[in-house]
Formats: sequence, C-alpha cells, structure tokens
Amino acid sequence: MSGIVGSKLNIRGSGRVAKLGTDGQVLTSAGAGVSAVYEDAAGGGGAWTLIKSVTASTDSSIDFVDGTDDVVLDNTYFAYRIVGVNIAGDEDNKFIYVHYSEDTGSTWENTNYQTNIYKMQPAYDFRYNGTTDAFTMDATGTAAYETCTLEYTVFDPSISDDYTHYYFNGVASQSTSVIMSWTGGGMYKSAAAVDGIRFVASSGNLSGDFKLYGLARS
Repeated sequence: MSGIVGSKLNIRGSGRVAKLGTDGQVLTSAGAGVSAVYEDAAGGGGAWTLIKSVTASTDSSIDFVDGTDDVVLDNTYFAYRIVGVNIAGDEDNKFIYVHYSEDTGSTWENTNYQTNIYKMQPAYDFRYNGTTDAFTMDATGTAAYETCTLEYTVFDPSISDDYTHYYFNGVASQSTSVIMSWTGGGMYKSAAAVDGIRFVASSGNLSGDFKLYGLARS
C-alpha cells in the first residue's frame, strides 16, 4: 500500500516510510536505503526575489529609491529587474523615460547615458540612440488598450568603479494604435553607484503596475 497513513507517507514497494513535513517543505532523498525526509526547499542561485510592488494611478513618476518605502537598491542583489504591466499616461502622444539617481532621489540625472534601442512596427523598424535617458518609449496614448508592458534590468548598480549596465525589452500599443515591440540596452557612463531608478512621463501622470525584483548573488 502506498499513500498517507496517519502522519506518515508510505512509498509503495520501497519498504520505507517518511514522516510528513510542514507547509512549504519538499520530500528529499536521504540516500540509498534510507527513508526520504521532508526538508525546507534549498535556496538556489539565480533566484529572483520580489522587493516592491507599486500600482500607479495618477503619479507624476514611479521612483524606486534605496532605503525608501522598503526598497532595496544596493549591493544586496547582483541585478535588479523592474516589470511594468499596462503602463499608460493620461496625456496623448507623450514619452516615458527612465532616469537614475546617485543621491537617493535628491536629483535625477539626464546626462551620461548611452542608450541603444531597436524598435519594430508592422510597416517598418528603426533605431534610437540617446544620451539623456536610460530608456525611452514614445507616443503613449490615452485610448483603450494604448499601454506598454516591459522588463527593465540593471546590473549591479551599487558599483562605483565601472559604468552601470542595463537592458530592456517590451511591447506597446501607441497613440496611433500601432503595436510596436522593442529591445535595447546601454550604459550609464558615470563611475558612481546608482541608488534610484525613476519612470516618468514627458508630461502628465502615469498609471500601471510596477514590480521590483532582485537577483540573488549565489
């Protein structure tokens, strides 16, 4: 017989019985000829941890600043990723930018970037090279379904002896209802720690859901 008997798990044909674990534990082999045991799941390298969730409604910007509102943006994690879903502005045909801070949000930098983006639309594709922002998404709309969704990753932003690297990809329905996808990346050409990331519209407010994740170092 196999299955749960009382507070134990009987494994059919094995001759071994394992005690049931607690919520969240996994059944783990203890070796040949030894009863399996329930243990806490081991934390593997490369795991993403949710740090902060923000739902924007009528926000002039969405800021992730180290040490503010439970945000971690330091050397705790190897990389940080922001996932934005259904992002939109409340003014038609506006841009969305990403800017960095080196002083926990006191100032937001609009120089020293080298950002390269490849954008694709049904009728054509084009390239963008910018120096004033770490990301740009153009022609957001205000009609139904005119939103954008993206993943934005920054690598080891706390380093102060090299440039900060970043890349991103996403898709949007623009103010003309044309669906566009893009991929890109770049470097922030300042040998200073980045401790703030801001999403901001060229004018007006933002709406949408933003989630900040950290990638474990080991």
